[in-house]
Amino acid sequence: MSPDLLGVSAGASFGAALVMLNKGPWWEIQSSAFLFGITAVLLAFPSNTTPNR
Repeated sequence: MSPDLLGVSAGASFGAALVMLNKGPWWEIQSSAFLFGITAVLLAFPSNTTPNR
């Protein structure tokens, strides 16, 4: 499964943009991008899994 399908890119971009708009330091930008990317995957992953038949 492609990371783009799970929303990692969109989540990370959104997290980084939030901190950039608030003029945060570089480490907050990276941390926010990482956390929002992981959150996007965790939110999208259950909807992409199917039960075994």
